[in-house]
Amino acid sequence: MMIRQRVVSGASLFSLLVLLSASEQCVGNIFGRTHSANLGWFKSQQLAQKQDSNQNVLLSARDELSTSILTTRGGAIMEAEEEEVAEVLYLPGLLETSITMKNEATTAAVDGEISISASKAKELGVSKGDIVVLIGRRRRAAYARVSIAKKVSKSTCRIPYNLAKNLRLRNDDKVKLAVPENDVEGDKDNRSGDLIMLTNEETPTVNSVTFAPIEDSLRGLENGEGGDEISDDEIQSRFIDPYLEGKEGALIKKGHILLLRDEDGKQLEVVVSHVGLEGASEEEEEESLDDTDEEYETPVSGLMTSTTEAIIGASTPRVVVGMGYDSVGGCDKAIGLMRELVELPLRFPELWTTAGVPPPKGVLLHGPPGCGKTLIANALVEETGAHVVIINGPEIMARKGGESEANLRQAFEEAIEKAPSIVFMDELDSIAPKRDQAQGETEKRVVSQLLTLMDSLKASSNVIVIGATNRPNVIESALRR
Repeated sequence: MMIRQRVVSGASLFSLLVLLSASEQCVGNIFGRTHSANLGWFKSQQLAQKQDSNQNVLLSARDELSTSILTTRGGAIMEAEEEEVAEVLYLPGLLETSITMKNEATTAAVDGEISISASKAKELGVSKGDIVVLIGRRRRAAYARVSIAKKVSKSTCRIPYNLAKNLRLRNDDKVKLAVPENDVEGDKDNRSGDLIMLTNEETPTVNSVTFAPIEDSLRGLENGEGGDEISDDEIQSRFIDPYLEGKEGALIKKGHILLLRDEDGKQLEVVVSHVGLEGASEEEEEESLDDTDEEYETPVSGLMTSTTEAIIGASTPRVVVGMGYDSVGGCDKAIGLMRELVELPLRFPELWTTAGVPPPKGVLLHGPPGCGKTLIANALVEETGAHVVIINGPEIMARKGGESEANLRQAFEEAIEKAPSIVFMDELDSIAPKRDQAQGETEKRVVSQLLTLMDSLKASSNVIVIGATNRPNVIESALRR
């Protein structure tokens, strides 16, 4: 708010208010004498109207003066001007998630289609039928085809249930919509996992897709139908063929878990265990089969055509996925703060870059034993998908001089190299006690080394340090600043 100051002496301000009060009293006296006099009706009405008009002018002048002038101590007054509206900084591609109902029938074409408003599509420079990259939680990404919907708000993206589940999204979560960009020199080397999809110039074509039923889902379906074994041909005709109806132009990705239904409403979960791309060499096919590290696995996704072959694979066990925030109960306020201070900077660092605000470097979790400090930190790691480096207090300390500091440096170097990362230090009070109360020189050197490492973290390093302790008053005060 812009403020213009004007200094007036106390006597001048007092004289001005007295003059207004005297004028008002004078008008009141004249008004009283006019009624006491036996004038004609027309003349008295004309005079009364004139006096009422003068009184309204004086009252409006006094009100305008009182509202436009802010009186302060010592006779100084400030005249307030209209407050300026602050400009809101935001990312056009950052939208809120709206997930379709789980019980709705689906096909491959529907599962690969998202809906946004016409105004948002114009703002992002995309049109109906364009292929974009949808970035969810835990560094998950997938191709999606744009659809324009009238009943979707500008800040919302409507996502199918199967796609949202594979991107680890819930309702009202933040999802990023990005247009695949041409690979620039050195850019592909800086991306890992699903984010490599952002550098693909064209979406590849799929020759074959292998669907593997999940063991517990298949067993439950067989038990519900009398215990007889269901053949691959029956799975193909009941679940896969209806799902692939109108598959030309549909998007599919290796590793996605799909919930399918037959015409009777019975469910079967399958996983896309293999995707064969057109033009892929035998070496690339073998590498895609040998990839076991989900974090650094090269994404295999593409467009299906009318000639894409569907194969039924052997049943496979269900992949265990961490519960994330769902595993923590009764800590809603703490989870909300951690999502704001840790999760958003790791998932969308460009928000802080756009606003010109450096992201936080660290968070201290403190409380009595058993209140959920370590549980919240583990849930945060599962939700963000960031690389985690765990430093336990007793384990980091070494007997030989300099080994403890070297262990700390090695942990921070690993975190910076594999960013976005979280450095989690449990029992922080055993690593960083107050230096004036430390009994040995080793503890003092470890604290100094830890302070140096945290100060050396740059805003663009995308590394956040989380400490947990039940004795926050014992920790070095310089570490808590």
